[in-house]
Amino acid sequence: MVRGLTLTADYYNIQITNTIVGGGQPGATSSLTPAYLTACYPGSQNGVALPQNLDACSHVHRDPNTGQITVVDDFYRNSGSMRTYGLDFAGRYSLPTDVGRFGFLLDANILLKLDQAFYNTVHGAGNYDLGVNPTLKFNAGVNYGLAGFNLSVLAHYIGPFTECAAADGSNTNAACADHNIDPATLQEFKPHSISSETTFDITAGYALRNPLGMTNFTIGVRNAFNTNPTRI
Repeated sequence: MVRGLTLTADYYNIQITNTIVGGGQPGATSSLTPAYLTACYPGSQNGVALPQNLDACSHVHRDPNTGQITVVDDFYRNSGSMRTYGLDFAGRYSLPTDVGRFGFLLDANILLKLDQAFYNTVHGAGNYDLGVNPTLKFNAGVNYGLAGFNLSVLAHYIGPFTECAAADGSNTNAACADHNIDPATLQEFKPHSISSETTFDITAGYALRNPLGMTNFTIGVRNAFNTNPTRI
């Protein structure tokens, strides 16, 4: 046992079924229209026609005379699922000295899986398919206190992750789950890595005793070094 040291490690495994999906306007990220059309008209693979998803096709309506698609039902429905698991770590250490008390902290998350399913499963851990979900994120900080004075520095780290290309090679509405092919090479577009990001917050304060009790003065700066966000 180390005096002043606290360490914890937790494993989480969460599964949610019948999540609410759909209800988005065309072009919105919540829209199911692309999913319905892709599942109903999946095309072919290696020259073999892929089977249609009849549930998806039931939401696509055509003009009986022209055969053109007229309406795609995009209502809210409880048909999705999500599963995630990973590790959480936390550490605290308090170190008293003759010149003041030092405190150290660490809160970290290792994301091992983040899957969202509706017809197909999207694997979102470590890529941008379901937003910014790097494998590693953590906060680390140090605090110093002496009498009524305290000073703290907190670092926020967001690890690197992968972004894949859209069907046209751009990063607009792109998803690694789509495995889009470059027509020039007939190979899947190469993904690119989004670099990590680290920002620092600095806070200083002083506790002043007075006849009415204690008055605390605090000043702080978020993103003290004005670090630009990583471009996605």
